[in-house]
Amino acid sequence: SIACDDSFFIPQVGDEVVLIYSAYLKYLENSQDDDDDESGSKSTKKTDKMAEITRCIIQQIASSEDGLELKMSAPNLTSWITIRFPIPEEVTFLIPLNKFKFAKKIGKSLNLGDKVIVPFVSEDGGLTPYTGNITEISPKWKNAPFESIKVDWGNGEITNISPWEIVSLNDTEIKYVDTSICVEGIEIGMIAAVDALLSQSKYDLFRSVPNPDEFKDYEKIVSCPMSLLFLRERLESGYYRTPEAIHFDIQLI
Repeated sequence: SIACDDSFFIPQVGDEVVLIYSAYLKYLENSQDDDDDESGSKSTKKTDKMAEITRCIIQQIASSEDGLELKMSAPNLTSWITIRFPIPEEVTFLIPLNKFKFAKKIGKSLNLGDKVIVPFVSEDGGLTPYTGNITEISPKWKNAPFESIKVDWGNGEITNISPWEIVSLNDTEIKYVDTSICVEGIEIGMIAAVDALLSQSKYDLFRSVPNPDEFKDYEKIVSCPMSLLFLRERLESGYYRTPEAIHFDIQLI
């Protein structure tokens, strides 16, 4: 990825996030079922029991067979948490901290009968908006917000959703704006610094990522390929949210 996506959360080092434990277990169970169907073996290991809601900071990112592997720290845990993060899929178990706080405010204003619009991932990988009405709100939603709201979609189908999935409430758009970005204004200077390196032949080795097909076991040795041109593209497109994310990519080079 070279740019952030308004619809899908693309994790970066330094991001403050909220891990919803029950939602992550549901993802693991679903992915384990897929593994069983394809290979007949169980390859997913569940994490140790944690609190339902855990505030974390992403410390490391590596690639995995079905997306990413994230290592995260949490104030109340002595060791880092390692989780799987599929890409490209809609993820409900890891929510940006600011978005989670925003969704909690939205949750307080919900009432039975409210009209909501929620986008769901379609078969072609895009998002299709569905309109429905709230039929039930769990009294425990503040401490267990995952799938705490029942919605009738008008076709006889009723499903559970989470507050952060709602994009429209009673015909009013709910627009989440990320206010946590703390690198705005420094990209131009950093692009100039990268261009200075690109102009010198002695840094040609770091200019672009080599063709992995030309190197044996390349993808096993280099878990996250990175180059000066890739770094420059990310800076130019406003990809980065934190200085830690920029520092992580520089270390990859």
